[in-house]
Amino acid sequence: MPDTMHEDLFKSARRWAQTALDAYTDPADHDFAVHHMAVADEHLSKSYLSSITEVLLVPDRPSIDDLLVLGGHEGKAGKGRAGLRTIGGAEAVARAEKVLGKPEPVNVIKAGRWFYPCAGIVCSSGRGWSGLLIQAAPGSLGGSG
Repeated sequence: MPDTMHEDLFKSARRWAQTALDAYTDPADHDFAVHHMAVADEHLSKSYLSSITEVLLVPDRPSIDDLLVLGGHEGKAGKGRAGLRTIGGAEAVARAEKVLGKPEPVNVIKAGRWFYPCAGIVCSSGRGWSGLLIQAAPGSLGGSG
């Protein structure tokens, strides 16, 4: 069974975050680190929104195909997910903040683990920033931990 949209976006966020952290370890690549982490943030926000309902990803001026895919009728859309247009990163973050409420500050947890309560994300680092792992906290984003 193929992954749901929010699972695909969550996996993508993890990949982009890892490439951002890899780039951050090389001073010559800091610009890439910033870009890649911004994409990770966009995909994480979209993953959260689509875990509630994919309709939250509808752009301001959607096409019929966008509405069909995000409304759960991908088979009736011309290109399916491949042709899908969704909201941009800034709008995804803004919508996620509206749903989540005001973000809480990062709380430090023991043993090099951080928890972002506003998004249900746990980051753990065994080797400093380059070893950062992003995973869904238990019960968030439909994840089991």
